[in-house]
Amino acid sequence: MYSVKFNIKNIYLVIVIFMFMQCETYDYDKSYSKGGKQSRRDTQSEIISKRATSNIDQAAQSVVQVVASYVNETYASSGSGSIIDQYHILTNFHVINNSGKISNEIIVWLANPDLTQPPVQYVNGIVQVYDESADLAIIKTQTRIPRNHLEITGESSPKAGGQITIIGFPSLGSNTITFSQGIVSGFMNVNGVDLIKTDCEVNRGNSGGIAVDENNQIIGVPTAVNIDADTGGRLGLIVPAKYCVRLIHKSQE
Repeated sequence: MYSVKFNIKNIYLVIVIFMFMQCETYDYDKSYSKGGKQSRRDTQSEIISKRATSNIDQAAQSVVQVVASYVNETYASSGSGSIIDQYHILTNFHVINNSGKISNEIIVWLANPDLTQPPVQYVNGIVQVYDESADLAIIKTQTRIPRNHLEITGESSPKAGGQITIIGFPSLGSNTITFSQGIVSGFMNVNGVDLIKTDCEVNRGNSGGIAVDENNQIIGVPTAVNIDADTGGRLGLIVPAKYCVRLIHKSQE
């Protein structure tokens, strides 16, 4: 017969090793059910990211393409706009004006639910009211717009250096909605109108779209771009939301 001497330290070590072998590695980005099936749990940063993406996509669905033509003329201008209620579109004045003549044939193309594709649905409209000095105009559509509208409050106060996104239909964007990002580069005043400067890409066709801050609050309407012929430098200009709110109120009088 063999005699076995047990050392209390050895017994404790064996127990610890056995318990460790029965455990599985835990991924802190995943949760586990009692049945042993693995289920996905979003981290807080992923949830915030998804919400931001959802909000910016919803804003994009309210951005439209505006095509303005003129009776007895072959010329037509195009730009962007945003849905402010079921029958009204906000855009730039210069989008619906050609050499002092207001367009009387306007087609508003609605963003495709699939943002990777060109618009396929449109409504007709006419110019209801405009503010030439602030380069803004409101189009009234002949039929109800089957899309959600944007809330423009004018309460957002962009700060220099803050992140912004511009959404619109630039001519170089292959007729699909296009996002461009940058910062608030500063502020300036031209002929009594306050403007926001940005290094965001603002190209022909973006005019009349929307500019939103990092919280997806609308800060204004992209309207023009300054180009330095000597250096090739570019600065986009945005009409602040306060002017948009003023014109919206005028359209409701």
